[in-house]
Amino acid sequence: MNQSLKTLFAGALFVVAAFAVAQGPGGQGPGGPGMGRGPRMGMGMGMGMGTGFMLMRQDVQNDLKLTADQKTKIEAINQKYREQMRSRMGGPGGGPGGPGGDWQARMEEMRKMMEAQDKEINQILTPQQQKRMKEIRLQLMGAFAFNDPEIRKELGLTSQQISRIEELQRKAGEANMALFQRMRNNEITREQGQQAMQNNQKVLETETLKVLTPEQQNKLKAMKGAEFKRQDPPGGMFGGFGGNRQRGGGFGGAGGGRN
Repeated sequence: MNQSLKTLFAGALFVVAAFAVAQGPGGQGPGGPGMGRGPRMGMGMGMGMGTGFMLMRQDVQNDLKLTADQKTKIEAINQKYREQMRSRMGGPGGGPGGPGGDWQARMEEMRKMMEAQDKEINQILTPQQQKRMKEIRLQLMGAFAFNDPEIRKELGLTSQQISRIEELQRKAGEANMALFQRMRNNEITREQGQQAMQNNQKVLETETLKVLTPEQQNKLKAMKGAEFKRQDPPGGMFGGFGGNRQRGGGFGGAGGGRN
């Protein structure tokens, strides 16, 4: 994996690991009773989201028109993989920066786990739901969907385009990791951090689209299908940091300190 994506995915692994450890069985989150709790952290990193992860959202469930039986089976699969993530990443040195931790090996292990989880869940979804799930994922992931080799191939991205997109992602990842650190140090509030991360995400998506040709932009629009009407709960996508989008022209941090 090249250096331009390392900062981004290190942050993504941090969020996913925290999410897996924080999950508790039988919790209630954005998916309603029985669908599990959402992570406590904001999703400004734009991490790659698996099908099981996204199906915790009530708005995704509604769009797909999941049955009660499907929800029960999906939650059972999600719970199994949450326990696996807790056992493999939640112990001493289990985090991305922990002692003795092989960062790249952990990323590969997490990727394989998510692929296995998605495969099991797809067996529960109908072909029509699987197709719609791909469209929704493309819309929710925004600029980070371009990390998917299949998306790159379908759009016909050139090596120059991929390099430019990776550079934009690297800058956004560095900016967001700096914000995480400032929040940990209590230099800014959670609300200020979330506002800044949302702004960084908006800038990343805008700048990434500029890299595509008009033909590629039209194809991407078709691949997204009908507009997904997202309904984030108060405080963010999964009840994380609150705040509205902040206007700005580039990646940056939040000014000011704790009130």
